[in-house]
Amino acid sequence: QLAAWCRHGRPAIVQEAVLALVVRGAAGQLRLAALLGELAALPAPVPVIASIALWDSEDALDRARAVAASAALPPQWRFHLSLGLFALGDEGELDRALAAAREPSPPWFTREDWERLAAAAEPRACALALADAPHHLAYQPALRLLLEEWDAPEVAAALRRFLEVGSDRPLQLRRAAARRLIADHGDAAGLPILIEE
Repeated sequence: QLAAWCRHGRPAIVQEAVLALVVRGAAGQLRLAALLGELAALPAPVPVIASIALWDSEDALDRARAVAASAALPPQWRFHLSLGLFALGDEGELDRALAAAREPSPPWFTREDWERLAAAAEPRACALALADAPHHLAYQPALRLLLEEWDAPEVAAALRRFLEVGSDRPLQLRRAAARRLIADHGDAAGLPILIEE
């Protein structure tokens, strides 16, 4: 019955069913792992995917690892799968999660996604990776962190990537990045943005 509730259209109901399955141990987690094979048919798949960080069944986690390796999944699903596996100690999954968040796609990245990412991994590394992400809720907190840093060459490269994305980013962030590049790194990549002031 709980697996049937995981097919409900309301994420809050799915989340309750998922949590009930997680606490049932290996049997419940294997039921959730089986749902990973039919994510496209689930109206609200993210609670199922995000629960991976709570799993302790190795058989269920092996299934999640196999699914996470598939490039056929939408970026949002790959992000949550990989972040959950990273939280459980699969170090290589952080790169997959960050790559998924950087892929061009319709907006899906939320504040909660940034908070979970920054709690699971080193926030500076996340900021460096997501400075040019297509999602404003990924690049804005990344830029806030990077603009507080001084003189690191990798920060300059990230700020430059942010500016190179284009003019659809908030002007105040683009100007702040341009000022930091000029003042701290002698990099005039953002000079045209400052000349327009």
